[in-house]
Amino acid sequence: MRHESEHTPETWLVVKQVVGTLLDEAIPGGLPRSTPTRMVLTAWLIFSFIVGTLYRSNLTAYLTAPKYPPRVETLADLVGKDAKYLSEVVTHYYIR
Repeated sequence: MRHESEHTPETWLVVKQVVGTLLDEAIPGGLPRSTPTRMVLTAWLIFSFIVGTLYRSNLTAYLTAPKYPPRVETLADLVGKDAKYLSEVVTHYYIR
């Protein structure tokens, strides 16, 4: 029968691996020996891969896609923009 203190190193190894994979680091140390621990680690690796990929792709899209101001579609939009200069050509286009 195993003593409770024998489980501690493997438990801390799994904790280090879980936190390390979430931070996109390599798995430190050796792999766990017990099958249930390996199953948990495998499930966590798949989960952290998916979540990490989604986060990085959304962050890249957010940082690279430019934010354009809304287009002016009507005269009311143009007046609401507080435009300083309006030419006759522009106002004639919106009024006709």
